[in-house]
Parts: sequence; structure tokens; C-alpha cells
Amino acid sequence: MWSLGGTYKLSNEKWWDKAVFSKLNIRGSYGINGNISLRNGPFLILSVGSYSPTTGGVSYGISSPPNKQLRWEKTNIANAGIDFGLFNNAIEGSFDYYNKNSSDLLAADAADPTLGFSSLTKNVGK
Repeated sequence: MWSLGGTYKLSNEKWWDKAVFSKLNIRGSYGINGNISLRNGPFLILSVGSYSPTTGGVSYGISSPPNKQLRWEKTNIANAGIDFGLFNNAIEGSFDYYNKNSSDLLAADAADPTLGFSSLTKNVGK
């Protein structure tokens, strides 16, 4: 869906003393990713059967009933980090913090059997 990230290179500043820390970068990013079911949706989805020479037609079946309550699965991702180099980059390393949270997960959930389906895809969890 969208994301944004950036890096601030402190060690490139004019006032930075590179005697010990020859490199020091602070970086971060944040984004929202999504997923939608391609087999289910707000409209009736039909599946095509086979051709019948007897009737001269093609049979159709209901692949997925309409579900207007279906939403995008969303994943929020945040990342923050520090990259450093010591003594003219003789020693280099980094520290990272990463967080990923998902919501409105798509999953099959039991349905009323009188609908003609044993389960339907719903947004059921976090």
C-alpha cells in the first residue's frame, strides 16, 4: 500500500569528530502492506463447469457467495536502526528494532450450513 523510510548520516556532518566513530547512521522506516482474497469478495463469484452436448450449454456453479464485509488484511511494519563504524571502520556493526503487526486477517470461518457452504472467508483476527 505505502511505505516511507529515511537515513540521517550523522558522520557526514561538518561538525562530526571521526576520531572514534568514523560512521554513524540513524535510519527508520514505516509502512502498511495489504492482502485481499482473490477467490472471495463483495460480489457473487461463479465457476465455469463443462460443456454439455445434450443441452448445448455450459454449467455454472457458485464459487463464492457475496461478502460485503470482507476487508483488506493489513500489516503495519516499523523498523529503526543505527549503523556504526569505529576507528576508521575497522569495527562495524548495527542495531535494529523491527515490529510487525497484522490485523483483519483473512481466514476460513465456519458458516451456517443452510447457506450451502461449510465455511466462508472472513476477517477474523489480529
